[in-house]
Amino acid sequence: MNATKICQDLSKIPIVGDFILGVGLATSLIAFSSAANYFGLEGESKQLLVNTFLLMGACYFIGMTSYKTYLWIQKTRLKKD
Repeated sequence: MNATKICQDLSKIPIVGDFILGVGLATSLIAFSSAANYFGLEGESKQLLVNTFLLMGACYFIGMTSYKTYLWIQKTRLKKD
């Protein structure tokens, strides 16, 4: 399996690929912190860390979807000129 080819293929599917990569980012960060015993955090701080990772995945999804929408709008404007 070639990770670069998989990411390039996912980036060709605009919304689904961004969603999969955002969820993958959040899942990877949560799994890493879980393996590291949540960096010594306990209770409410641990939940805040997990929520931060989920927010990072959501921000990635929203940011990339907005960026690709912007690129699409720019491309359609250039075709009109």
